[in-house]
Amino acid sequence: MSQRFENATEYQVNEDRLPGLLQGLIESGHFLIESSIDRDGVFLIADPSLYDRPKEIQSIVRACFHEVELARDEHSCPYVLVICPQNPIVWQGNVQEVEVLEPFADMRPGRLRLVADGSEGRLHKAREAFLHSTNHNLDIIMEQRANLPRVHHELMKIKKTTYRLSNTIMESVGTVKRQTQGLDCQELIQTFFSFATEFGKRSILFMDNSRKAMNNQKLVRLAIDWVDFICDDCIASDRRTFRWAVVALEFAMAMTRGQNILAINDGDYSRLRIKVAGCMSLLISHFDIMGARSAVAERQNELANAESRKFDSRDQGDDETLAQLLCLEKAKQIEQLDISRKVTQAERQPLGRVLDDGDSTDRSLAYLSSSQSNVTLRWQQGRFIGGGTFGSVYEAMNLDSGYIMAVKEIRLQDPQLLPSIVGAIKEEMSVLEVLDHPNVVQYYSMEVHRDKVYLFMEYCGGGSLASLLEHGRIEDETVIMIYALQMLEGLAYLHEAGIVHRDIKPESKSQRIGNEGNSS
Repeated sequence: MSQRFENATEYQVNEDRLPGLLQGLIESGHFLIESSIDRDGVFLIADPSLYDRPKEIQSIVRACFHEVELARDEHSCPYVLVICPQNPIVWQGNVQEVEVLEPFADMRPGRLRLVADGSEGRLHKAREAFLHSTNHNLDIIMEQRANLPRVHHELMKIKKTTYRLSNTIMESVGTVKRQTQGLDCQELIQTFFSFATEFGKRSILFMDNSRKAMNNQKLVRLAIDWVDFICDDCIASDRRTFRWAVVALEFAMAMTRGQNILAINDGDYSRLRIKVAGCMSLLISHFDIMGARSAVAERQNELANAESRKFDSRDQGDDETLAQLLCLEKAKQIEQLDISRKVTQAERQPLGRVLDDGDSTDRSLAYLSSSQSNVTLRWQQGRFIGGGTFGSVYEAMNLDSGYIMAVKEIRLQDPQLLPSIVGAIKEEMSVLEVLDHPNVVQYYSMEVHRDKVYLFMEYCGGGSLASLLEHGRIEDETVIMIYALQMLEGLAYLHEAGIVHRDIKPESKSQRIGNEGNSS
């Protein structure tokens, strides 16, 4: 209803700005509308495109809803200005007589109302046209309202009712908490928090700016109360509390962005910091429940119970005998820990291996490791991207620069195929090392390990062209033309360097798609 019926914007017009505004209207071709009806100090000024079009002027002023909007010229957004100055004005521009019966009884002195010929979209365009033609600096009092007083009154009633309903629901959360205190109704209160916050966010769409600000302040306080409820009233070890804490923290983060954080007083801000820290501790504690450490703890408990049962089953003897048995059990446990430590050290000791130049396999690895691009990087492996016969491709983080890159892991498992694989890698690296073009994936370096070779290259997100074509996400022919042009530019660069690409296809994962807009 707001988008269809609110076709006007109201400005503040001070006496010192009014002469400049009138001069700008006269110079841009606006004309004054005269009528036989006395409008009590209200003046109508029309857009130049409405000259000699009295029916359209009457339609704009007397209607809030225009059913046929598609037939209108999109380049022209005519409008009528309704001005109620504090003192009478002297108009020295064009004048046209049009019978307008509307009295505009709700206009206040010092106000200007721009009335467009359509709904929300047309109103925005008319506002831009008014600003462009007069270059004014008027303050907007009401960004969107209905021109007809009765329609505006009913829409304001809806907005006020929505605001009161939203406040009632948000304030009733505290009432529900008090009435259910000690009754183990955490799930009920959590559901009510979710409902109240969702309704509060949706209600913002139907409020004016002043009510939006007040509603946002209540939502911020509700977000703090929600996080407080998770920390103080919920059972920390309950799995449901983990899910509730995630939702509450997400809402608190969304509501404290931008200007909202400045409206929080010192007490609420301090409480928010403490409760958010408590929620984060709660989340971290649940990682143990969902991870492997819970299984380890369970196994340790089983072993402890078995040991206690074993001691209980023995015949009871004197203190000296029991002390000797206890010492023997402790010695066995220490011996087992020592064996486990030695095994772990043995596994961690061989960080590399000695290459034998007499062995063809080691000779190939030594030849590959002598490459100038065999530079050691500090990097961390990320998610899996794809794989093939000889290796896999992962996302990786360059820990020195902080940039994302792609790492190709080639497994060297078959000694017989190793010389041929190493030769192919060496040949490919010698080509990639000399290439530098925005439409060709950039090669960084490589690392040679005992049974693997890592190739570090530029990360190109977005997937392949085939995936976009398969799901119909490329509908515009211009986009396809851009992709084709960039691919041909990359090919032309390769051909100039004497290199032929023999595997160009939409399924190639190395093609740059998405924000980059390039292709390898």
